[in-house]
Amino acid sequence: MQPAAPAVRDLVLVGAGHSHVQVLRRFGMRPEPGIRLTVIAREVHTPYSGMLPGHVAGRYHRDQMHIDVARLARFADARLIPSEVTGLDLDAQRVLMGDRPALRYDILSLNTGGVPGEGYAQRSYVTPVKPIGRFLPRWNAVCEELARRPMRLVLVGGGPGSVELALAMIARFPDTARCTLVTADPELLAEHARAVRRRLTALLSAREVGVHTDFFVEAVEEDRVRARDGRVLPHDHVFWVTGVEPFAAFRDSGLATDPDGFVEVNDTLQSTSHPDVFAAGDAAGMRGSPRPKSGVFAVRQGPALADNLRRHALGRPLRRYRDRPRYRSGPRPDRYRGRSRCRIPGSLACIGPLGVGLEGLDRPAFHAPLPGTAGDGDARSRAGAGAGRRRPGRDALRGLRGQARRRPARARPAATAGPSGSGRGAGHR
Repeated sequence: MQPAAPAVRDLVLVGAGHSHVQVLRRFGMRPEPGIRLTVIAREVHTPYSGMLPGHVAGRYHRDQMHIDVARLARFADARLIPSEVTGLDLDAQRVLMGDRPALRYDILSLNTGGVPGEGYAQRSYVTPVKPIGRFLPRWNAVCEELARRPMRLVLVGGGPGSVELALAMIARFPDTARCTLVTADPELLAEHARAVRRRLTALLSAREVGVHTDFFVEAVEEDRVRARDGRVLPHDHVFWVTGVEPFAAFRDSGLATDPDGFVEVNDTLQSTSHPDVFAAGDAAGMRGSPRPKSGVFAVRQGPALADNLRRHALGRPLRRYRDRPRYRSGPRPDRYRGRSRCRIPGSLACIGPLGVGLEGLDRPAFHAPLPGTAGDGDARSRAGAGAGRRRPGRDALRGLRGQARRRPARARPAATAGPSGSGRGAGHR
């Protein structure tokens, strides 16, 4: 518990993303008298995206990949409001919610992520991969169908996330999952090394995953996907794994945004238009140093965000967040290894928007039943001894901590920053 002290500044965290999980953890380990924390989160159990491919492949149980936000909020002595933000009143410094009164803030931090394929999200036969909390129930329904009959699954997107998911789906349902990847790019994994593209393309071919490049999706119908050039692909279900779209409530609030509509921040993770607003993860776009929308970068930004929120509340100069704007290996909650530069001994080892490398998807362990089903003991022994005895979310928190420690943010005082911590004049590597 924090020491008894009057709450002189209200720090409101919107979203329970990877960055905010670390903010809560760090304020819990080192409370700051005079700062009152509040978390507004749509879900009280937030999934760790780095473990999603392993969950899809049958490697992790649902409880293992979720973080208990309520428990973490208690640890940080923070208020938790389970609600969804509908807008921001920046002049009055209030957060608007659909089912609750507006909440005033002194300092606001945004870490809500984004939604891919938002225009198709309401269709029952199209499932965006984010937010993961909405993806999982639809995936479970697809799993029930896959257990009964073959299904043609189309994954829209040519990045590492779609490759990971396709291979994970086939690993879990090798006899019924018929996966096809489509991308508007001329090739898969355009941002990765040539060796990665070559070897993963060969792996997809070996798993009989169809790949269609230069496929710009023009329409998705109930039983087919149409491309702009006239090509048509039949499907039973479509998964949307493209880049995320900005949250409309932030984009339309008056905050400065980047050309894609995400909240524009400088290299202290502070809004370029409103100094009392910070943003991280998919919700933010760093001015002069764009980064892919990936959970890996949200994890790395967490320690720097926590430090600068504390500094801004105390009137101290902010510190620059500096990191390489490219993929590296993701967190390794069970000592998985994955490297963007391609170390693939006959298995998938790729880091993408979902943030984790999956090795050995062709091994028998990935076809074992999940804990709680038939063959539970054998599955546990193959998928990690003692997995069923761990508290829910412990693996996910371990992954977040490991990733943050592996690549700490290089923080230096901003060039010119007054008591408000505006961070003007900060440069980029």
